[in-house]
Amino acid sequence: MLSDVEVICDRVAILAQGKLICEGTLDQLLGAEAQQYQVQGHGGDPQQLAPWLQDFEMQADRWHGQLQGDPQSFVQTLSSMGATLTQMNLMRQSLEDFFIQQLRQRGLYSSR
Repeated sequence: MLSDVEVICDRVAILAQGKLICEGTLDQLLGAEAQQYQVQGHGGDPQQLAPWLQDFEMQADRWHGQLQGDPQSFVQTLSSMGATLTQMNLMRQSLEDFFIQQLRQRGLYSSR
């Protein structure tokens, strides 16, 4: 249900075994800026795209992957090769992953 909490709430408090372990906005807890972008587009040269994208996949004219490098430079490269960016999404840790990480850091493997 934490995925629902992530969509609905603007502030979150995490309790484990009756104790408050952290609280704040999602940006404070999960980070305001993600380090990675998931990108999709079409066109361009696969050999020029591949170095930019981790988990790069191209089917017909469509491609997607995780951006490695500066987003502005990537967009400029796309423009010079005639490719079109159709989607760029910021990736960050989910609230559920954050919750589990917080428990494990405290030596807890379940919350009652």
